[in-house]
Amino acid sequence: MLSLTDLFAEHTQLLVGFALAFLIVLYLATPKKHAGKNLPPVLPYWIPFVGSFPSFAKNPIEMVLAGYKLKGPCFTAKMFGQDLTFLIGPLAHEAFYKPNDDYLSQAEVYQLMTPVFGPGLVYDATPKRRAQQMQFMANGLRVSRMKKYVEKIRMETEAYFGAYPAESTVSLKKAFAELAILTASRALLGDEVREHLFKEVSSLYCDLDGGTTAFSFFFPYAPTPAHNRRDAARAKMVSLFTGVIKARRESGKRVRSVIQICSIADDILDTFMNSEYKDTPGVNIPDEHIVGLLIALLFAGQHTSSLTLTWAVIELVMLQPSMIEKILHEQHQVLGDAGNDGLTFDNLNNMPVLHACIKETLRLTPPLILLMRKVMKDIVRI
Repeated sequence: MLSLTDLFAEHTQLLVGFALAFLIVLYLATPKKHAGKNLPPVLPYWIPFVGSFPSFAKNPIEMVLAGYKLKGPCFTAKMFGQDLTFLIGPLAHEAFYKPNDDYLSQAEVYQLMTPVFGPGLVYDATPKRRAQQMQFMANGLRVSRMKKYVEKIRMETEAYFGAYPAESTVSLKKAFAELAILTASRALLGDEVREHLFKEVSSLYCDLDGGTTAFSFFFPYAPTPAHNRRDAARAKMVSLFTGVIKARRESGKRVRSVIQICSIADDILDTFMNSEYKDTPGVNIPDEHIVGLLIALLFAGQHTSSLTLTWAVIELVMLQPSMIEKILHEQHQVLGDAGNDGLTFDNLNNMPVLHACIKETLRLTPPLILLMRKVMKDIVRI
């Protein structure tokens, strides 16, 4: 019996011919939209139906820049039978940010996250239910909680970089990505996760993250190896956290901190465990929703935090080294002889130079390169 590899090797030309014929049929079967004179110009492409996807998947920034140079701040790229219109620059962005979800909706374009977060969560939830879920997250990130997280983040940061030799080379991107997971595990997921399940959770997160690709945007449930790993990782993540949740509930009280930073568990996992939907008062949200919201928070903060820190250090060290002295001087003025041991949430808010550097980093190198919406009503005139 021939394997698939042998079959492909013996009939390469025939199979390629079938593939091309299939693409042509798809192209001819795709409804053609009216190309009005006021519609954005379309980028040229060679492959029917697939369109500009190969260049977008390879390097989205390069494709967008090339489109900007060729067609200007507003242009459309054809991909898998869909029109993706790119708006670049403040004037074009105005048409993107002003309309609400009734006109430009988030939920439809972020369906690729449903296999990651889970059904009925965030973009797969109704607007009212999604608003409640966002409020649950906001409750876990309110100022009173953030004040308690500072010590945990400081401890994890010092321990992480303290493990490096005095003089060593550090990959900033890798280091800050790892540190973001460490601090999130401690502050968001709970001490028992950080102390006993960190390596497993970190590995599972990588598989979840690897299952959100450009291809996933168009075909989120396609049986690809990356999607298979994503689905397996989510199932394992649900199993792990369900065990943690069950252990907390069976203990009859909040879990004691392993490292005794605080006497009781006071993390976002605890917040979610005690949250209720308005239409089911007196009933805590399902455990699977708790896990999904934790995953959503990890995705919301991991890349944004690690990339912002990476670019901030690059900007300071390579482009604005004089700012480092100003930042250190400011920290000494605020913290005094206590140094990092005196670091608090209130002290951080009294460091305007540090805040300015972070804000300028976000302006120059925003961690989110693309924001997406689906046009629900044709009311935007560009």
